[in-house]
Amino acid sequence: MNYFGNLGLTTAMPQRKYTTIFFLPTILILLCLLSFCKKKPYEIKIREAIKANDHMTIAALCSEYKFDEYKSECESSLEKSEQEIEEIISRKQEVPFMKLILDPDKSIKIQELLKANIQLGIKYRSIWNETAEIYKE
Repeated sequence: MNYFGNLGLTTAMPQRKYTTIFFLPTILILLCLLSFCKKKPYEIKIREAIKANDHMTIAALCSEYKFDEYKSECESSLEKSEQEIEEIISRKQEVPFMKLILDPDKSIKIQELLKANIQLGIKYRSIWNETAEIYKE
């Protein structure tokens, strides 16, 4: 007579236990691998911005998140963005009575950069807010 007596149960129970024990760690390992291998959305965004050569977006993303592998791209796009902001503000200061024409998308990207980067925001936000009203038309 087996361990279970006359209940009609066989030794299939221990086999089921071993298969459950085998599948549970396998599933846990797969879930862990998927969670670590999944790319974060901001990493995807910065790669797309680098491919598109959009230095305003790169600078804004680098200001929000720290990217060690894209350090040189971050520094160069931050410099280019600051130069572009200075050029736009200097054009406005040279001709204060004229309306400057600027792409609305560029204006939005500059505003996002000034929000993301504290140093640039302190330096340029008040001047940009005065000139941004002109660009809305």
